[in-house]
Amino acid sequence: MSDCSLGCLLSRQIVSLSAFMATLYSMRGGEIPGPKTVEVLLHHVRQKVRPHGITIHNRSRQGWYINRADRERLRGQLLSDGA
Repeated sequence: MSDCSLGCLLSRQIVSLSAFMATLYSMRGGEIPGPKTVEVLLHHVRQKVRPHGITIHNRSRQGWYINRADRERLRGQLLSDGA
């Protein structure tokens, strides 16, 4: 699920709580995740990307984002790892 959360962050400029919830809901097959689930997943994603110098930011009352330069760098790293 953390890969799905990372994909969500890479595909949008900012990801709201409702967008994360919708992503998680579709993956859990009917079980509605709580807001704490999103916080825990984001914690794991932050740990995963931190060694690469990537920071996930929080914009109050709007959601979470990775700045453009970091998104592009992370995409490049993911593509080179997948090749």
